[in-house]
Amino acid sequence: MGPSGIPDRCERKLLDRRIPRGRLNSVARSPGNIQLSQGCHTNLFREKVRQVMREAGVLCVEKIRERITPVITVETQAAWWTGEIKAGRIVNSKTRKLIRPRTIDGYSTAAGAI
Repeated sequence: MGPSGIPDRCERKLLDRRIPRGRLNSVARSPGNIQLSQGCHTNLFREKVRQVMREAGVLCVEKIRERITPVITVETQAAWWTGEIKAGRIVNSKTRKLIRPRTIDGYSTAAGAI
């Protein structure tokens, strides 16, 4: 495990992607506008990229989980949707008529099974 909480092999894969081996021959730009001029060693480049990734929170597992967790659940969305159908604000897209009560009951049953 690396200091960021991500296994070393995963972090290495992130950093090894598109980073040339050996010395850089020209000016290179990386995430965070790190500029490395001619003759800089790739280890220095990798360390700077790793630092920028830490500062951005890319390597923090807790921050990633926090950002990918959905705020609205399927259940709340289904309840809103069936409520809007019952209120008549959502209609049949083809005929533009109200959706029939038996169809709404079917939708509610299906949403409850989720």
